[in-house]
Amino acid sequence: MEIRLALIWLALMSPSALADNKVDLTIRDMWLAEDTSSPALQSDVGVIAGTVVSLGHIQLEGKSWRRTGAAAATLAVNAGLNQIVKHIVGRMRPDGSENVSFYSGHSSQAAGSAGVNCAFKEGPICYGLMANALFVGVNRGRADKHWASDITVGLIEGWVAGRYGVQLTKEF
Repeated sequence: MEIRLALIWLALMSPSALADNKVDLTIRDMWLAEDTSSPALQSDVGVIAGTVVSLGHIQLEGKSWRRTGAAAATLAVNAGLNQIVKHIVGRMRPDGSENVSFYSGHSSQAAGSAGVNCAFKEGPICYGLMANALFVGVNRGRADKHWASDITVGLIEGWVAGRYGVQLTKEF
């Protein structure tokens, strides 16, 4: 269901639909029609698990502690950038609780963990972390914490930061 929603969102995405928030509202209505008992908790667990698995896998693969540190620093910079952008943009969450919706930090960190891991070695762990990032993003939408566009930008930004941030520090 979640992947189908993401594909629908991408198919409907157009400048005019994004300008008046039609696509975000449609996807929000679809998410809220489902059982949303604990998607916020599920996304929190997904982010933590993704980060631990990613950094642990880098270390187990025989990478140096310096590389693990570079990966952790990349994720820390990613988190800091997210907080700066959230407070500059000040977009209201769908549930109306705060002005920190754009862009999804949970999605960004989960995708960043996948990007960090995939920068060192692609394989089953890398692909599992990518699936985890999508899972986290969908659950942030289902928890009514982010618009679909917030989640999409978070996933893209996190992947780019994770993948290429480590590339810049690989020489350690």
